[in-house]
Amino acid sequence: LVGSAIHPLSASPSLAVSDNGGRVRVVRRLVAGECLEAAATALEKAIASAGLAVDIAYPAGRDHPLGGCPFEVSPGEPGVERLRAAVRSVRPDRGQVCGAASWSELSFLTELGIPGAYFSAGDATHHRYGVEERVDVEEFVDAVRALALFIAEHCGVQEARPSSEHADAR
Repeated sequence: LVGSAIHPLSASPSLAVSDNGGRVRVVRRLVAGECLEAAATALEKAIASAGLAVDIAYPAGRDHPLGGCPFEVSPGEPGVERLRAAVRSVRPDRGQVCGAASWSELSFLTELGIPGAYFSAGDATHHRYGVEERVDVEEFVDAVRALALFIAEHCGVQEARPSSEHADAR
């Protein structure tokens, strides 16, 4: 993808081409800052410049002006910082911010002014979009604890603090 921008968290855009019974399927992944329409136009121009006379269709219903596009949130955004602090209070080795080159419904919300971020139990690089998506039970439980702390602090119920023992129900 000549001339495509490299994003510091999610690297560069990608293009996957496959053959499905005589029909070519192309999946173009965008990075934050790219526009769906501009990427489609560039792809169409590349096909035309190769002298190919083909019908181009965009069957993915989720490709929409408000969604299916990359979104970006600042790692310094207060909600992201609170989430990272809650994660680190349970697992000091976690709470890193990274990018993902995948379709996201979160852009529907961010385009409407509703902030958000994705959160993954365990190490996302080990279980993201693979044949076997899984996470260890201990890491799942830690993720639940971290989210509970985040929600409690974000909603003003309590300050986030580590909890290695289950609280007594009184």
